[in-house]
Amino acid sequence: MPTMARHLADVLDPSNTRSRVLADRGYDSGVNRNVLEEHHLEGGIARRTQAGKEPGARLKARNRAISRTRARVEHVFAGLHQLGGKTVRALTLARNTLAITLKCVLYNLKRLVWLAAHDPA
Repeated sequence: MPTMARHLADVLDPSNTRSRVLADRGYDSGVNRNVLEEHHLEGGIARRTQAGKEPGARLKARNRAISRTRARVEHVFAGLHQLGGKTVRALTLARNTLAITLKCVLYNLKRLVWLAAHDPA
């Protein structure tokens, strides 16, 4: 089991009101499914296939649906990473918050420009 998959319970945020956790195949284990059940969360962990076996149509559709949602979020993080990531070098929380907020605003402006240029209408 990969290192991050061992710490799923540690990264679950109790203040998050969503009822579903999305994760890639690296988190697919009975232990992690039990952790989600204990926290009353719906499992959105993509399932692994058995070695040498072709996945069924339902499993492919399930994993594809999870991957589509995750991809939308991962692209945002990749865009922020291109702007210097979440690394900031200010000394105070207020300045760090401002720096992250400005990066998010810049990402959204870049996205708006791209969407305006690629408008099909």
